[in-house]
Amino acid sequence: MLTILTITIPFFAVIGCGYIAGKYRILDRGSRAGLNGFVFYFALPVLLFSVMSGAKFDQGFEWKFPAAYALVSIVLFLLTFAIAKSVFKLGAANGAIHALGGVYGNIGYVGIPLIVVVFGANAGIPVVVCLTIDLALMIPIAMFFIEAANGQGERRQALVIINKTLRALARNPLIVAIIAGTAVSFSGLELPAVVQGFTKLLGTAAAPCALFALGASLYGQPVRGAFAEVSTITVVKLVVHPLLVWYTMFEVFEVNELWGYSAVLASAMPVAATVYVLAQQYDTYIVRASTAILLSTTVSIISITTILAYLPIDTLSYTAIGIH
Repeated sequence: MLTILTITIPFFAVIGCGYIAGKYRILDRGSRAGLNGFVFYFALPVLLFSVMSGAKFDQGFEWKFPAAYALVSIVLFLLTFAIAKSVFKLGAANGAIHALGGVYGNIGYVGIPLIVVVFGANAGIPVVVCLTIDLALMIPIAMFFIEAANGQGERRQALVIINKTLRALARNPLIVAIIAGTAVSFSGLELPAVVQGFTKLLGTAAAPCALFALGASLYGQPVRGAFAEVSTITVVKLVVHPLLVWYTMFEVFEVNELWGYSAVLASAMPVAATVYVLAQQYDTYIVRASTAILLSTTVSIISITTILAYLPIDTLSYTAIGIH
């Protein structure tokens, strides 16, 4: 357990530093927006490009993996949406944000740096695949549910939703970086040394800046809203999601251990800030989405540490942190 804590404590300590910076106004709102902009438009895309451009898709890529992760995400989204509608009596738009909170974790800001530290650089590829599925599949599904509710689900409205979603994806720097990196990998081209040096330098900034920015964004989040709803989102995201991913990866699709355990840990990430951004964009479920992010991030300190204690990381890879 002490070894696990040496991995997790530094990550949450950086988040804590960001929270302190926000609380004591070391970073004001404009500074926080600037830091988030740097991570989202520069550091994180460069890191994702670096990971995918170095991927060897002809050497051990688990082609069953995307189907397994996507299946869990879609099924869990629909189940959570049904609970939101039947138990909490939420409308379709509110229910979509509620359901998205149960499946869309903070893989970009927390998951990628943490999992690469735990399992080594080879774990970067499955984690990026998980992030891609969240961005390219789950966000559009949630948007479709919300837009359909607002537009009463007409066929013409459906075409507008699809067009709007595709345009949003095409402008997303994370999606662009993943596609570009994958294209480089398939092309077989070797990046020039100067480009490799650039991506390594800027990509290295992604993890600490992302964690710090996350902590800063947590300060001042409203802590109101229905406790039962927020608690449900937190339990689904931190407990149900990783359990379903574990079962599907190993019992149904029988994927490689490194890929499977990387997905389990990725699915255990707290609710992503993107859920709150989407709630703001549609002016629906804003306060409860914000509360779910704060609560799930706080509880994840315990849940992620617990999951790591039960994963066989000693048999997979400690090389990234020099532990043998």
